[in-house]
Amino acid sequence: MVSHKQRGLVGLALGVLWGASACSGSPGDPLGSAGQSISGGALDAQDRNVFGLLIHGGGGVSACSSTLIAPNLLLTARHCVSMNLEDPVVCGKSAFGDLYPTSGIYAMNAPDISASQPDDWYRADDIRVPSEGNDTCGYDVALITLHSNVPAEVAVPAVPRIDRDVQKGESYRAVGYGITPTEDYGIRRLIAERVVQCDPGTCRSGVRASEFVGDSGPCQGDSGGPAFDADGKVVGVDSRGTEECTTPVYSTVTAWRDLIMEVANDAAAAGGYEAPFWAQTGSSDPPVAPPVVDPNPSTPTAIALGDVCDGSAACVADAACYEPGSGGPARCVRRCSASGACADGFDCTPVGQGGDQLCLASETKSGPKPSSCAFGRERSGSGAGFALVAAGLAFARRRRRR
Repeated sequence: MVSHKQRGLVGLALGVLWGASACSGSPGDPLGSAGQSISGGALDAQDRNVFGLLIHGGGGVSACSSTLIAPNLLLTARHCVSMNLEDPVVCGKSAFGDLYPTSGIYAMNAPDISASQPDDWYRADDIRVPSEGNDTCGYDVALITLHSNVPAEVAVPAVPRIDRDVQKGESYRAVGYGITPTEDYGIRRLIAERVVQCDPGTCRSGVRASEFVGDSGPCQGDSGGPAFDADGKVVGVDSRGTEECTTPVYSTVTAWRDLIMEVANDAAAAGGYEAPFWAQTGSSDPPVAPPVVDPNPSTPTAIALGDVCDGSAACVADAACYEPGSGGPARCVRRCSASGACADGFDCTPVGQGGDQLCLASETKSGPKPSSCAFGRERSGSGAGFALVAAGLAFARRRRRR
């Protein structure tokens, strides 16, 4: 959260927003120069699901960061929406105050808040926090349901990694609207290649089992902002850190799995859309779609007897695909089991080694039958033989006439 000395600057921004909403004036003045990126970070135009928060209440305006995890649902830090915060935080003694009224909480995702328009802002409608405890250490998570859904063309929600905890040495990147060393606020920045310093439950004193320690980077105003894993899933919510913007402490997403799923389903009902897959399944990985099965598959037409085929399954019933030894194409032939089972001109003939018997024509199984007349065979086989016979007949006729 931005410190109290930043509230006048943030208040100016929100005042301009409200003034523009009430009249047709021009957009507000810039909040200030961009300055350097937070502790080595860079300007961020890609993470459109990271939203800046402006909270009006308690006599001033404070600022935080948050992550859109459903069309109308933001994940942030509880201290961002709680009054009467104690500074510095002492674990076991620093409790949260009452929640700010939702009517004074606004969110937007422009890379530069000073360049935003009144229509860019979304008003909070409900806030949900853990009921198990009230200590700033270990319970610093809040979920804000927005009054209206954020269109997909404005931002695509991030997926919270609710099923796998972070591990020591895991890489992450931090994003937020926090201040820079020159104390400018309202520019969204990221810092990548950060490293988780300890497994949840094994960190140093003052860090609860539902928290982990990250790498340097996040500053005031980055509170509530996300730690994204290598797949772009949210694994942590920025809770607190040193004034030098080192050793940030994050609330783990997995510690609040049940709360996040419950609120996400309620937010979906309020927003009139289907709950995200992770809120229904408890898994941060989308379900694998089953293969599409044709409910009315077409049955191929069986090949008729005598037609060319390529396998027995393609022939009509009680037929097989038979390829003659002469090398001709395979054709569908009727099966048989005994002599006389075939039509006239066909014999029931064993084929191959499998015991199949098929109705084969005599020509098919033994070749053409020879003629009983040699002349006929000579005529069909030799033109010279026919000439010799004709000459002999002519000579005989001449001898009779003499």
